[in-house]
Amino acid sequence: MTESNAVTFTKEEMDNLKKIQQDYASTQIKFGQLGFAKMKIENEISILNKSEEELKKEFFEIQKAEQEFIKTITEKYGDGILDPTTGVFNLNKK
Repeated sequence: MTESNAVTFTKEEMDNLKKIQQDYASTQIKFGQLGFAKMKIENEISILNKSEEELKKEFFEIQKAEQEFIKTITEKYGDGILDPTTGVFNLNKK
């Protein structure tokens, strides 16, 4: 390219170019921040999912213990209804 073909941008054009470059850089930084935030949230969700699974297991274990208790009580006293506040077990009339 010869010097006669060279064009010098105006200050306004250069300012516009610099703004575009800054906007690109700013957006790239925001993408990076967003990626880290997303990664952190995904990790927290993973931890919550694990906690939920543990609680589900605990819930089902409690249900099993309840069923075993009911079976034992029914075998011992017969079919009836327990008032958990008083501890009184009323047999069903047959």
